[in-house]
Amino acid sequence: MRRRLTTIAHAESCRFPPNEEDEVLSEILSLSGGDMRRAVTSLQSAHSLSSGGTIKKDAIAEMAGLPPTDIVEALLESLKSGNFDSMEREVMNVIAEGFAAHNVFMELSKAFIG
Repeated sequence: MRRRLTTIAHAESCRFPPNEEDEVLSEILSLSGGDMRRAVTSLQSAHSLSSGGTIKKDAIAEMAGLPPTDIVEALLESLKSGNFDSMEREVMNVIAEGFAAHNVFMELSKAFIG
C-alpha cells in the first residue's frame, strides 16, 4: 500500500516538509486502517487542505479529528499531577476544542501504553 500511495502522491504533485514524506504517508496509512480507498481519500483531502501546498503530519491527525499532541500531553501531565483544578482545566480545554471523547481516550491510551 505504501508504494502505491507514494506513487499517487507523486502523480498528484503532493509536497511534504523536507525529509517528512515517509512520516506523513505512514500517518495516513495508520489512520486508514488498511483501507486503500480511505488512504487515497485522506491524501487527497490533505493535499487540497494543505496550507502553502505542503502536507504536514499534524494536519493529517487534525483532519481525522484527532487531538494534537500538545493537547494530549497537557491532559496527560495534568492527570499525572493529581491536581484536580489542573485536570479540570485541561478537560475543559479538550471539550472547548470539540474533540470526540473516543479519539481523546484513544490518544491517551497510546500515550500510556507507549
